[in-house]
Amino acid sequence: MAKTAGAVTKNKGINWRVEYRDGDNRIYTNLADLCAEENINRSSVYKIAIGKSQPTRKKHIYAIEKIYNNDIIG
Repeated sequence: MAKTAGAVTKNKGINWRVEYRDGDNRIYTNLADLCAEENINRSSVYKIAIGKSQPTRKKHIYAIEKIYNNDIIG
């Protein structure tokens, strides 16, 4: 039986900020775009975001931060 792909959904309550070693920052509105553009898998993104691991294969990435939009008041 063929494995089905999961649905690509956008969680409007979460953004992802990627800090690069050269000092640039980039904000992604969903995890699928971040994974596709940086060529990194989801589990690695979560491990980097919680500080469990350092980006070993993606040396240009300094850190990944999960931003909760519900916390923004405005």
